[in-house]
Amino acid sequence: MARRVRAGDVQYTSDSHRRVPARGLRSAVADTLAQLRRRLKARTVDLDTVLTAVVDEAVRRLDADRATLYLLDRVRGELVSRVAQLPEIAEIRLKPGEGVAGWVAASGEVVSVPSDLHDPRFTDRVDARTGYVTQSLLAVPIRDLPDPNRTNRPTIGVLQVLNKAGGCGFDSDDQALLESLADGVAGLLAATSLGSQLTDEPNHPLSF
Repeated sequence: MARRVRAGDVQYTSDSHRRVPARGLRSAVADTLAQLRRRLKARTVDLDTVLTAVVDEAVRRLDADRATLYLLDRVRGELVSRVAQLPEIAEIRLKPGEGVAGWVAASGEVVSVPSDLHDPRFTDRVDARTGYVTQSLLAVPIRDLPDPNRTNRPTIGVLQVLNKAGGCGFDSDDQALLESLADGVAGLLAATSLGSQLTDEPNHPLSF
């Protein structure tokens, strides 16, 4: 079952991040991820708390309304929400290729849908269940860590943000930041037992 959180559940000290250059924001995100890795390694926090902090960081840094972190269950053939700012339902399960997040999981490519939301890959199935109205979104793949024994980095999940503040779409700086956070998630997962469940040849469905 996904951990359901609301924006603001994980608290941060407010800053004027919109005035910081993109390079400075990426540095700040890298510092946050490094701190989370240290805390996870020291076992002062659990994985759910760390992933929730990443989702909250994505919302805060990108001025989004909501975010969802999906993981790919290769045995069941589903994309499953692990952390979602989604108080209306317990979890989201998508088939690879279903909706924007499912398409990103299947293709390994980034998708940015602007505020007019005219994209054939978008599905309103989740909005219909929750009553939420998606106006814009940005979704990036979470790729496994580099491995010298293979030439690619398989997609193991998707990080998605919804509804940019001000009614505009997400831009290239937002994409760079979200990709940095997705890379950080891969590193965090690799440091836990869950990481082995996300391999190319898992023996069991995801367990969390």
